[in-house]
Amino acid sequence: MENPKISLSKRRTTLYKFIQISRLRLMGLLAVGLILILIGVIALLWAPAKQTFSIRFSGGIPSLNRHKIAQYFKRNEHNLNLNLELIPTEGTAEAVSRLQSGDLDAALINGLIRYADADRIRHVATITHEPMHMLVKQEYAADVKKDYSKLSDLSINLGKPNSEMNLLASSVVSFLRLFNGKSKAEISSRITTFSLSELIALIDKDDEINQADIKSLKESLPDVIIFTSALPSYFAEELVLREKYELIPLKFADAFTQIPIDEEEFDQDHVDQLHAKPIIIPAYTYGGANPVPSEDCITIGSPLILVARDDVSVEVVTRLLSNTYTGPLGRVFHPPSLEDIPLTYPLHRAAIAYRDRGKPLVRADVAEFVRELFSVLGPILGGILALYGYYRWRQVLRFIEYFRELQQIDLCAKGVIEIEGVPNNPESRVNFIENQLTLLQRQVVEDFCKNYFNGDGVLENFLALMSETRDFVRHSDAAFKTNQTTDLDNNH
Repeated sequence: MENPKISLSKRRTTLYKFIQISRLRLMGLLAVGLILILIGVIALLWAPAKQTFSIRFSGGIPSLNRHKIAQYFKRNEHNLNLNLELIPTEGTAEAVSRLQSGDLDAALINGLIRYADADRIRHVATITHEPMHMLVKQEYAADVKKDYSKLSDLSINLGKPNSEMNLLASSVVSFLRLFNGKSKAEISSRITTFSLSELIALIDKDDEINQADIKSLKESLPDVIIFTSALPSYFAEELVLREKYELIPLKFADAFTQIPIDEEEFDQDHVDQLHAKPIIIPAYTYGGANPVPSEDCITIGSPLILVARDDVSVEVVTRLLSNTYTGPLGRVFHPPSLEDIPLTYPLHRAAIAYRDRGKPLVRADVAEFVRELFSVLGPILGGILALYGYYRWRQVLRFIEYFRELQQIDLCAKGVIEIEGVPNNPESRVNFIENQLTLLQRQVVEDFCKNYFNGDGVLENFLALMSETRDFVRHSDAAFKTNQTTDLDNNH
């Protein structure tokens, strides 16, 4: 048979554990609830400032249109939380080289040219298509319009070796087979190698030199200049109005884009003609009373692309994309969708995410709304649930008060303490304690039935302790009556 003292100790240990666990749960739920609600309120009221990133950005030569497009990004840098440092470059070749070396982070370049040593370059977006301008001195323009072979008798500027201008002009010369059958000496005599910056500098000198030297200056300019630029081109306008050049239509634009792919030389710098497309320079683009061109002029369009180095952060590139498609730049140029463009270089990972943002089953804007909603409601609802749990466990802790009350009655029954209102008469005292125990038992059972507290053996152990107190009271009462009877018999 189990020792009563051991049984009582076990029951009290069980109840004490229940009380300790209840208290810990109570404090934990209160802390979690308050913390979660605080997080929700902070998410609702406090919008953390976005980090500002500094990037080095190039739009090419400062006086040309690419640089002006780069300035669109610069003017919106505060809205994008970017700090753009605009760095001039001679063109695509220098920009790619500096991106590769880490001197630049992003640039606007000609997407028609593929450089072999460009493994760190990533395509971000295609801004627009730049029309190729073939400008010929007026005295030769009429003949060239009739017969492109006349170009072989003129001086043609091919620019610096491997430069953007060089690769583009050389691709046109090669396509037209202008120098086929010519000796190296003849070819050499027909080629000039001015960079675009040098040609611009030559034109700008007109205002600085005297009339006698202007003739010599004009003679130094090549007869044919080929370059690309978004419309309208400041440089083309200067050539037309001041230097008397005329714009030549490139009627072979369609054929130029259909070069067989097996002719491309992927292991070296080359013009990727598959990315070109026919495009129109509208009539009256340049000139006033004598418009140039006098009618719509077909030519070759090359994609102007925004590129970034592969290690430029997704956050930075996403902000550039946002400005490209939704800012003033998007309203002016209407950039083509990333799904519809041919790629000169692999897409940047941020551009891939931007392109695919509408592909999930849940629309991106809906998903973003749900995410923002849950970032606010999630913590608040979690906090409310935690506080509800706190309230429930607060009800559970009523049991602690019941346990304390039982301890007080037990100690009073054993004569250790006195409770106010307990009669001194032994019989009345027993009846009073019995009544107190009955009331306490009724309250405990009712709360247990309402699920105010639970736990394996909690009610059973409590009632067992209460029963032991009753047994003690009744045993004490019986012993008292026996002693009283014995005293009466002795007296008799």
